[in-house]
Amino acid sequence: MENQIQPQINIEIGEIINRAWELTKKHFPVFLLLIIMSQIVGGLPNQAYYGDLISEIIRTDGDIDPQYLNELQLATYTSGKFIVLYIIAFLLGSYIGVVTLRLLNNAVYGVKLDMTAAFKESFRNYLFFVGVYFIYVIITALGMLMCFIPGIYLGIRYMFAPMIAANRRDVAFSEAFSMS
Repeated sequence: MENQIQPQINIEIGEIINRAWELTKKHFPVFLLLIIMSQIVGGLPNQAYYGDLISEIIRTDGDIDPQYLNELQLATYTSGKFIVLYIIAFLLGSYIGVVTLRLLNNAVYGVKLDMTAAFKESFRNYLFFVGVYFIYVIITALGMLMCFIPGIYLGIRYMFAPMIAANRRDVAFSEAFSMS
């Protein structure tokens, strides 16, 4: 097998930061909306916890035994309402993640940002993205279990696989990792 010469890529950190800042300023409202959406969705499970806790504080006029508070926390975290809200938050949050990655990709490549189109296109890639992301997390976790350094190496090596999965449905599952 002959040696292939890889082209040298000259990366200037200052240029990358300036470009990222310009893109952020240009598309700030879109990305702010996505951040707000992800924060609202991510907070859904806590609504079950804090709702029950506040109700109990009001009921007892703020005089709660610490042991009872611990029991209430455990009951809340294992309640069906909390688990359902957690699952909903995970599904919606990862979907918003796919949309965000697609819009970031479009911004970098100069494609006009259209949130409606991004939500529609992202729906087709959603399960593929979740599968690739799940495998990425498993690979990184197993690497961490081996001895921390392999986990860091694998996490960095495959960190772009979820982004590839979010933006390209024409690649195979394993190809997303090899491209990363």
